[in-house]
Amino acid sequence: MKILAVIIFLSGHIAFGQEVGEKKLLFAGSSQDLSKNFIEISNQSTDPYKFFVNAAGNLTYSGGAGDFGLLMYKNPVYNFDLHLKLKVPGGDFFWANSGVFLRFENPLQDIADLVPAAHWPENWVATLEERTRGFLAEWTGVEVQLHSGREHFERPVNTRNGAFYGVPIGAKLNQQRHGEYRFNAGQEYEVLIRARGASFEVFMKWQYQDAFVKVSSLTFTNGARAHRPGFIAIQSYYNDGKQYRSLEFKEIILTKF
Repeated sequence: MKILAVIIFLSGHIAFGQEVGEKKLLFAGSSQDLSKNFIEISNQSTDPYKFFVNAAGNLTYSGGAGDFGLLMYKNPVYNFDLHLKLKVPGGDFFWANSGVFLRFENPLQDIADLVPAAHWPENWVATLEERTRGFLAEWTGVEVQLHSGREHFERPVNTRNGAFYGVPIGAKLNQQRHGEYRFNAGQEYEVLIRARGASFEVFMKWQYQDAFVKVSSLTFTNGARAHRPGFIAIQSYYNDGKQYRSLEFKEIILTKF
C-alpha cells in the first residue's frame, strides 16, 4: 500500500479534504494480510483471543479466557485516516463488541520503562507477564468504541458506539458527541477515523447511505497520552459467543499523512 496519491474521501456531498498521503490496504480478505501487517497481542497467556479470516473472507475473532485481545499494525503512525469496512453479525444477541485503539506505546517493549510503577493500575500484575501487555493500549492510547447492542441508549454516552471510550464529554480531554449512530444486526457499515496532531474525529455510514455522519471528536489540550506517534490496533471482545458476538471486518485501509 505504498501508493502516493491525493486522497479525497467523497461520501455523497461530504469531502474529507485534499491531502497528499500514503495509502495502504492493510486487510482485504487474505490470511497473508494478517501475517504481513499485524501482530497479535493478548492479555491472557492461556486460551488467548484469536483473530482469523472466516469462510466469507472477513477478519473476525474468537473468544478466550482473558479480558480482550488486540490485532496491532506493525508500524507506528501519527497523522492518518483509518477506513474500516465492517459487518455486524445477524440474529439475536446482546452485544457485538470491538474497538480501535489509537497511538498507544509499543507493548513489545519493556513496559516498566514506559509505565512507571507509580502509575500502574491497581489490578496490574507487577511481574509484567505477557497477559498484561495488551492493557498498555488502554493506558497510553485512546479507544474508539465499536459496539452493537440492544442497550445502546442505556449506556453512558461516552461508551456508546463511535465514542472515545470513557473520555469525559466536554471535559479536560474535550470529547464532543456530534450524533448517535447505532449499528444494526446483519448490516454493513463503514467507519472513518481521522487523526491530525492533537485532534481526532470519527465518522460512520451505513452501506446504503451516501454520506458519512460525524459521530465524535476529541481534542487534546494538555499534550497527554496519544499525543505523539504510536500504534493502532483492532480490539477483540467475544466472551462466550452468546452475550458478546464478533464483528467482522471486510477491509482495513490506512492512509498516512
